Amino acid sequence: MNKRGTQLLLEQIIKLIIALIGIVIILYAGFVLFRTYFGKQDDMQAQGTLEYLVEKLNNLEQGSIFNYTLQSPVGWYIISFDREHNFNGNFQKPPMIQPNLVCLCKKKCETKFCSALSLPLKTDNELTSIQIQIKDVWLINKGDYYEITTKEPEIEP
Repeated sequence: MNKRGTQLLLEQIIKLIIALIGIVIILYAGFVLFRTYFGKQDDMQAQGTLEYLVEKLNNLEQGSIFNYTLQSPVGWYIISFDREHNFNGNFQKPPMIQPNLVCLCKKKCETKFCSALSLPLKTDNELTSIQIQIKDVWLINKGDYYEITTKEPEIEP
């Protein structure tokens, strides 16, 4: 058998194995970076939406109305908890001390997506639980709670 031919074949096989390992590492790194950047978009949208809602509610004078088109993160829920209720539908109240919370929840309510309010958020005098999809939200300061009502946006011709 040709010793030189065997040596060249082994070199080519080693180079092929090294190339395959390099491709796997690059694909894995690309997957991790993609998941890290794009997988957190909903979290960033939820945090921004929550901060905006809480800011508007804290500045809402009694009896005044705030209109907001709620668009993101689609498929999440606005959930409200007050002193008397530790749950709202299928959503369990996160372990926070504040008596009144508003949370944006996807499958479960996490502390990082909850914020304290001075008044509970209610719809027809019941705790709010609305799914976020493109719709208009009216927030009214009733004095002892914030009333939230929704209306599908109208598309003008």
